[in-house]
Amino acid sequence: AWNPRTSKIAYATDEDGVYIVDVEKKAEAKIVGTEIGWSANGAELAISRGKDIFAYDTVTGIERLLVKRPFWKTRIVGPISWGRNLLAFNTPSGLDGNKLTCNIYDLHSTSIEALEDRYQFCSLLKD
Repeated sequence: AWNPRTSKIAYATDEDGVYIVDVEKKAEAKIVGTEIGWSANGAELAISRGKDIFAYDTVTGIERLLVKRPFWKTRIVGPISWGRNLLAFNTPSGLDGNKLTCNIYDLHSTSIEALEDRYQFCSLLKD
């Protein structure tokens, strides 16, 4: 995913790794995680680890917890959309896990609204 404000690209691999490449500086950093999404201002990258989401500052390398989900919740699947006040991410649902639930997380109120089978809406969310 291209950073909307800088010359950085982030991508996730199958080996539980997220890479951030600075095209101008020709530098690369590896972070543990599986799914990603740039913040609206491009300063941070949202990274999922299991069921939780962290914000990674690409300048300082400092991480902070954005979303702490209960241990019984399922992993995050697909890209994370990060607007000014909202995060949106998909989780598997249904008996066989073949359906997806779009979870919209309000960063100010720390509430989550789940929308069944709305994958496309979830990945395109802008606030």
